[in-house]
Amino acid sequence: MIPILAVPVLDQYELLADMEKSVDADVRRYFVIDNGDRYEGTQADLAVRAEKTHVCRPGANLGWGASINLAIKANIHAPWWLFTNDDIIFAPGDLDRVAERMWQAAGPTLATMQNCGFSAFAINDAMVEAVGWFDESYHPAYCEDCDYEWRARRKGFLPIIVEGSTRHLGSQTIGKSLPRRNSNNLTYPVNVKYHQAKWGGEPRQEVYETPFNQGGDPSITPAPRLSRLRELAW
Repeated sequence: MIPILAVPVLDQYELLADMEKSVDADVRRYFVIDNGDRYEGTQADLAVRAEKTHVCRPGANLGWGASINLAIKANIHAPWWLFTNDDIIFAPGDLDRVAERMWQAAGPTLATMQNCGFSAFAINDAMVEAVGWFDESYHPAYCEDCDYEWRARRKGFLPIIVEGSTRHLGSQTIGKSLPRRNSNNLTYPVNVKYHQAKWGGEPRQEVYETPFNQGGDPSITPAPRLSRLRELAW
């Protein structure tokens, strides 16, 4: 049983439907963050497996990191959460393997599905407590996963890779939309620049042990500036 299966979606609802069809594990609560405000409901096969479904419609694109944080806060008593992008196709049995690893976990645990990275990952309450929230200043998407993994490593926690055949369709969330690609071409470099300032190097090339090389706890993620969110919104 998966306590919470959460997915942010912006406008690729056909991809989301294919992801839903591939779910072959029991889910206690299916939580959709509908940033595009056009979600019309689960596929019948997933609805049968999910005891409860909740669709959150913020009315604007919160961004990936903020969507993940929201899903955790809205399901605050869950022992762990499984997050997926809409461009994921789960292979038979992979979800059960992830669930087994998470239920058996002792201490802070972050598990990614093989070849999927943070496009399909599970995280438990102990990891959130130890490492903190996703940094919403990476807006609306990209680089926040590298930030979180670096922070986890600074605390001594290495991600677990769960072997399987689940497929990530190559960032089709943006790849299938020319306007989204154009917007991302503008915001991605800004997020990389922020990451360089925060960690002294580009994603996967981090240097600093603490944010902005100013000491302190790497778990601290101050709220993003309003002007930054306005500047990068799409």
